[in-house]
Amino acid sequence: MKATPTTRIFAFALAVIFMGAGFLRHTSADAATVQKKGWVLDQYTDQFGLVKVYLSADGVRAEGKSGLIMVSRGPDWNVVAFSPAVKKFAVCKLNQFYGMSINRLATLTRGNLSALELVPGKHGTAYGVKTADYESTKTFERAQMTRFRLKEIHPSQAFHVNYTVADSLAVPNKEGEVMARYFGIPATAGVPLSFKFSRVGGGDIDLVTVRSLQSKMLSPSMFAVPSGYAQIASIDNLLAQSASGVGGMDLIFGGMDRKAGFGLDDK
Repeated sequence: MKATPTTRIFAFALAVIFMGAGFLRHTSADAATVQKKGWVLDQYTDQFGLVKVYLSADGVRAEGKSGLIMVSRGPDWNVVAFSPAVKKFAVCKLNQFYGMSINRLATLTRGNLSALELVPGKHGTAYGVKTADYESTKTFERAQMTRFRLKEIHPSQAFHVNYTVADSLAVPNKEGEVMARYFGIPATAGVPLSFKFSRVGGGDIDLVTVRSLQSKMLSPSMFAVPSGYAQIASIDNLLAQSASGVGGMDLIFGGMDRKAGFGLDDK
């Protein structure tokens, strides 16, 4: 059929439309892989060793030695744990995420660290970023010492607390809350760097210690579950199925350990 001016115009319009659609597909795909400035932290925990933490405007990711990887991102900030060993994942709402667990004995003896009251301290710098310090209130310390003398709490429970956060990393505030919950410590306006406390019975514990903090370009894909993973009902099932089994209770989704008696509210 001989092309007419009308058919040529129509064909040209279709070509423009398809080209535009292809451009949009490539643009959105490219945008999904654009790296952004972020931060990588090596944090040492007294119970589970090294935890690698990644932070950017796209989300937060933590890798412990249990073999499970935790990620969270906006807008809902649900916490997702996935296991590369079994190609499965589980999801938990942030307000139900109780984070890195310590064993039941430590839970009973340390107290509910995430519930204690803090007051602001001095500001400073560490690893080239601005930091803010917090410490426990005198009211808390007096109450703990009284309860210790009355033999109501274990000697290993917290007395005086020192807590340092990075408050200048330019990442969403929720990422600080996610990591605070992950470590089982109070959420403040910043990303947890270190948390240490003296015990009512004497001695100090470095619960979380930052070993390094450096800027790095990070891909958004780091904060998502890889394709091909199957969702299962709970983190307990994921832990049971994980081939690693090392530190297998380092992530707790639910209130089991909170009900075990932390010492601050175990009446």
